[in-house]
Amino acid sequence: MDKTLRKRVSMKNPVHFLALGFGSGLIPLMPGTFGSLAALPLLIPFIWLSPYALLIAAVIASVVGIYL
Repeated sequence: MDKTLRKRVSMKNPVHFLALGFGSGLIPLMPGTFGSLAALPLLIPFIWLSPYALLIAAVIASVVGIYL
């Protein structure tokens, strides 16, 4: 991430906090890898969902992701 962009990001802003994967996207070394690791605990409840519930969750996650 560019240093000027990093200065504009505020972790006190909930949108920035969520969009950066709870801050894991700000790690200078391998931010995508650490972002994936931060997301793993959030995926555990989805193991037991039916395919239709997974579809609804995917649509909701897509809408939220587009907003962020």
